[in-house]
Amino acid sequence: MENKKFELVKEDSIEIDGFKLYRIRALKDFYVVKAGDIGGYVEHEGCLSHEGYAWVYDDAKVFNGAKIIENGRIAHNAIVCGGSTVKDFAAVLNSAVVKHYSTVEGEAEVGGDAVVDASDVCDNARVFEGANVHSHSVVKGYSAVSGNATINEGFINGVSVITNNAYVGKGCHLNSVELYGSTVVAGEQRLSNTRIGL
Repeated sequence: MENKKFELVKEDSIEIDGFKLYRIRALKDFYVVKAGDIGGYVEHEGCLSHEGYAWVYDDAKVFNGAKIIENGRIAHNAIVCGGSTVKDFAAVLNSAVVKHYSTVEGEAEVGGDAVVDASDVCDNARVFEGANVHSHSVVKGYSAVSGNATINEGFINGVSVITNNAYVGKGCHLNSVELYGSTVVAGEQRLSNTRIGL
């Protein structure tokens, strides 16, 4: 491929979950990255697009069919794996893990030690502070999921706030809902514009 923006540093590799990953080095200037800058780790060149501003920063890791494309970024000690994609202007930061064919897109951000597993985080949503979003859940709009909250096969939209160990179960659709404390919302519920907990 002509005009590559990075190369693999073959002498700097690590192994994680049985996959061998290589440190990357920028070959040209783009966005805040300068030619010669060292990035994080990828399994192979297909894990990071040579187009756009996509980049793997710090000690972040991308492997097992995962991709960082367009202007997506992953930084710190974050992990994106298992066929997942980070794209548009989305970011995965800190010690967050995105796995099992998840998508982080739009201007969404996953950070802290959050886990996104087989789910989608999009638009301007944020998932952080130990939150666990799994089992084909969707978090979108300007929603924020944090404080060890769990979304299990739920749909979160609007300007929702799910925090403080709150739990949203299978089939729940929440639109601009605030859940606090150890609130549990389960079953086939559709809630809008309400606050539960505090």
